[in-house]
Amino acid sequence: MTHAKSARWLATLGFAALSAGCPQTPTQESRPADAAINQSAPAANGGVQNPTKPRKQDSTCVRGGACVIVDPKPVDQLDLLFSIANTESMADEQQALKAQLPALFSALSGISSLHVGVVSSDMGVPGIELGICDADGGDDGRLQSTPRGPTCESEYPGFLRYAPGMQTTPEQFAGDVSCIAMLGTGGCGLEMSLEAPFKALWPSVQRDRAGQVVMPNEFRFISTTELGTFGKGDLGDHQGFLRDDSLLAVVVLTDADDCSVRQTSQFIDESATEQSVYDKRYLRQRCLQNQQHTFDVEERYLQGFRKLRPDRESRVVFAAIAGVPADLVDSDARAATDFADGPQRAAFYDKILTDRRMQGAVSCSWRVSDQSAPSQAHPPRRLLKLAKAFGAEGLVQSVCQDDLSDATAALTGLINDHLGESCLERPLAREAGKVSCDVIWELPAASSAGATVPTKCDARPFLSAPVAPRAARNAGGGLNCVLSQVAVANSALGAEPPAEGGWYYDDFSHNLQDTCQKHLKQRIAFTPDAAPPEGVRVVLDCER
Repeated sequence: MTHAKSARWLATLGFAALSAGCPQTPTQESRPADAAINQSAPAANGGVQNPTKPRKQDSTCVRGGACVIVDPKPVDQLDLLFSIANTESMADEQQALKAQLPALFSALSGISSLHVGVVSSDMGVPGIELGICDADGGDDGRLQSTPRGPTCESEYPGFLRYAPGMQTTPEQFAGDVSCIAMLGTGGCGLEMSLEAPFKALWPSVQRDRAGQVVMPNEFRFISTTELGTFGKGDLGDHQGFLRDDSLLAVVVLTDADDCSVRQTSQFIDESATEQSVYDKRYLRQRCLQNQQHTFDVEERYLQGFRKLRPDRESRVVFAAIAGVPADLVDSDARAATDFADGPQRAAFYDKILTDRRMQGAVSCSWRVSDQSAPSQAHPPRRLLKLAKAFGAEGLVQSVCQDDLSDATAALTGLINDHLGESCLERPLAREAGKVSCDVIWELPAASSAGATVPTKCDARPFLSAPVAPRAARNAGGGLNCVLSQVAVANSALGAEPPAEGGWYYDDFSHNLQDTCQKHLKQRIAFTPDAAPPEGVRVVLDCER
């Protein structure tokens, strides 16, 4: 078994050498064969986003107010990725999650298709062998599919699929998910609960919205091999998990904080005993003492997960079920907070972070039964910071209880709020049947447009060329075209919408609260002849 000297050798010749000198662009020799570049491939993550999220001002928008992407398609696909800690203290928490999976899947509404994947928090200690912590990356962000349990199938694919109407019931599907989610307790004590799902999702070949390869790849990963420094999102069993038009939900289950590190030399201790090197407490202490070597959660994970959904940030939600005192995040605490209000949301997280129980080594403890020893959890400050940064797309719940029903209810509420049709957070003022906004179609460049997608403004009677100062072309190289606004003659509740000619402001359709995300009551709508085709990005540009 290796110890300090051999660990230092591995760190020097393995990870440390790689991180210091590996090429930052993938070479033809090092790139995975099934990720070979195809310059003409379609965009992996193109599209538009929920209009509740502001878009960075650019030359498409000139009115000086809200400038947002409008997504005309309802969101009814969910890609759910669990990041589950598999350390020695996580047996009870995994069982508690298993008990809630049937309720979770039964409570999801408006789903046409569901993908579920699982990764463990075990990414080893790259370059250093410390007991059960593998020097070559542990599970390394791989989707877990090993069946665990007497009633499980003999094998499973990398991720599981479910759709209403299948012969499988939600309860049966939950049983299959539990077979791959009960990861056991033999994982490395260095918990990389954020890096593991990020590596599972990020592609080895990064592409921009037009489908062109981005070099160098924006995100790389620590590894003892060149190939291991690339993400797995477009490789092997990971291919097809993340879909273009889905809602992505990343859910972390852990009793400790994240320790996703950019290097591992800080874990070498020449004077350490064999026992202390392997002890989870040693790794946690080293992590806390060397926070400068952990990835910044906002720069890497907030931005990284959202870049999997360019221009559609609200299609990524993040939830942490971790070691926060349960009374700070229970249903009463959440009911007292308007999470659509930024200051109230910030106050909610600040109250947790400043609570006295969050200042020590143990944030909460609980008993699964009268006969069991008390379980303990540790303050998840990094996970809280990330959930807070996600805003209305973030959630934190407590693992410090034997029943995760409250946590599951909050999680399904978060997901359901982001399924359905994207609608406007705030009402617009109508005058003479119209609102003071423009809707712009950003057409694709002619070289990348599909056969049915317009590339000129005169291709449709309801489109017109923009007038200065609005730019004639968009960042993708195609033309900007102004879509005609149709005046609404009757805005009484349940009135008939305009029949043709462009877009209109809809605050009167009888089904708004049923179809809009978060039960909102207003949206940008299109007449049947002016429904935006695939490949066109729609921008709403309003006055202040």
